[in-house]
Amino acid sequence: MIPPGMTEEDTKTPYILDSAPLIDVKDHFPELLRKLKKLVGDGLIKIPDSVLRELSDVAGKSDKATQWVQSMKNQYQDFVVSFSGSDYVAHQIRQELSRIAPKYGPHFTVGKQTYPGFWSSRAGRKAAEGKVIAVAKVLKGTVVSNEKTVRGACLLERVPCIGWEEFVHQAEELIGGPLRLF
Repeated sequence: MIPPGMTEEDTKTPYILDSAPLIDVKDHFPELLRKLKKLVGDGLIKIPDSVLRELSDVAGKSDKATQWVQSMKNQYQDFVVSFSGSDYVAHQIRQELSRIAPKYGPHFTVGKQTYPGFWSSRAGRKAAEGKVIAVAKVLKGTVVSNEKTVRGACLLERVPCIGWEEFVHQAEELIGGPLRLF
């Protein structure tokens, strides 16, 4: 049941993608990127601005995933979530990030397992992981990442998190038919 004053569109949960799932989808099912455009247009796929930077650094500007993200950014203004805006959502995301970054940046513990933290990656303090979680928390989205550090922080933050493989299956349902994965 849809709450009063909300439309069905308001109740849809966006997927907040890290850079690695975009590379994985491109590597395994390159034709899927084209089909995901519908979900981007519907506001169901979003990335923090740092993911675009990370993709350019890791995969390269000529990489298909980087080019796809740049194309989606040019076509859909809400696809890339910026932290630099003066609007209320950008302010909330900055606040959430300022809380999350020091908590999970260095190292942290989940149960008896210690995780290296976001800052241990090659990107260091510019890593996108904390921003992915902050955006998902503020937008009430689902993180898409296979990184253990991100999954551990999502668990502690009570943010839904799925791997790229599960994302492919859920995207298939949202697009409305089989994606011919095999």
